[in-house]
Amino acid sequence: DKDFHFRFKKLSTNLDNFNLSLSNSFEGRCHDSFLTDITREHLISDVPIATTISGGIDSSVVSLNAEKFTKKNNMFSAFSESFDSEISDKRLIEYKDKLINIDCTLANTGKYVDEIIKKLSAPFESSSWIYQDFLMKEISSKFNYKVLLVGEGADEIYSGYKRLFYPYLFSLELAEEKELLDQSIAGFSVFLGINKEEILKNYSLFSESLNSKTDYEDRIYSKYFSNSINNFEYERYFPSFENISSNDPEIFYKKHLLSYLNRADIPSTLYVLDIISMSYGIELRVPFLDIKLYEEVMNYSFKYHFNRGFNKYILRKSSSILNEEIRWNKFKKQRPTAISSLIYDTLTDEILYLLSQENIL
Repeated sequence: DKDFHFRFKKLSTNLDNFNLSLSNSFEGRCHDSFLTDITREHLISDVPIATTISGGIDSSVVSLNAEKFTKKNNMFSAFSESFDSEISDKRLIEYKDKLINIDCTLANTGKYVDEIIKKLSAPFESSSWIYQDFLMKEISSKFNYKVLLVGEGADEIYSGYKRLFYPYLFSLELAEEKELLDQSIAGFSVFLGINKEEILKNYSLFSESLNSKTDYEDRIYSKYFSNSINNFEYERYFPSFENISSNDPEIFYKKHLLSYLNRADIPSTLYVLDIISMSYGIELRVPFLDIKLYEEVMNYSFKYHFNRGFNKYILRKSSSILNEEIRWNKFKKQRPTAISSLIYDTLTDEILYLLSQENIL
């Protein structure tokens, strides 16, 4: 089969095969249909499938699309003493018996930290992994699900993070899109409640660092090292202008997007979460990181990513399955106490001991 061999060849070269200069138009209904088909492909299984769902647009799209094609789709969400459920009371009523809320309060957090470090054979940076570990353990042991669809990856392919807004603005400048640039700054300011002065300040720092060896965000680590800030070098989060070696705004922005995927999401979702899920015999499926979907998004012009200041504009515009409240809501409700609670309440003695050591790191 020629198509099979073609796709296998593309997969073998992974993400290097994308034509980053494409600037195709985006049409919401077509992309909605494409994303629905991707979800349906990930539902092929001879065992029951469940999904995880939070208060955000990403997991809601996966869960509600999955519901179209399965006889009974259980949706699992987490809460604990450290953070409330991300599902609003209104949506709890809407989902009724489809939604199962799991209490992920940990009796011995230190034990779980040690267990995850042993599983990964490395330190980890996100306290949410502790709760995801507990959630998967509960799903596997009490409900016997062996396949789980999750909403991770949407922030990476659809530009959900604030830090990606600055490469977006720079690309608009390269494209000489002055009107869209002004509209995007104004919209971003209103949408996230960030004043324009702060946006412009961060954008200026981003632009000034494009030719340096160090990202503007990573320079904050310089205080932990003996070198002066002028000599300080730290791995760039995003590529330098020299490494991009193109003035094409499409290529400039999409190389930043690819860099984020390679540095953040592949090790986080496709490595860490896979190890955690497989430790409980669960196959983790991530529709948003399907290579066909990623290629489709890369074919659209970069201009749609933060169109007029909305992060994840492509996903918001195309997700007809969601009500307007969810589709155009701001960043989803976070778990503000999860990390701080671990540090200040649960692991106080351990953290104080570490801080008393000669090596502050």
